[in-house]
Amino acid sequence: MKDFLNAATAGTGGSALTSAATSQITIAVISMAFMIAFGAWGAYLRWRDSKALREALETGDLKRAIEIRGK
Repeated sequence: MKDFLNAATAGTGGSALTSAATSQITIAVISMAFMIAFGAWGAYLRWRDSKALREALETGDLKRAIEIRGK
């Protein structure tokens, strides 16, 4: 295994492998941040709609409740 690693880093350059791994990690972290942000936004929208649906049902406005549910 040691010989394989030496050959791989000698043939392509150790800094090139490190740079590629660092770039992939950076892209993964940025992608995860976007996924968390969009997930939080979606959760907020769902919470807002469920709150509006609950209020419409409590007031007896079935037309509004169906409209909210149909989104």
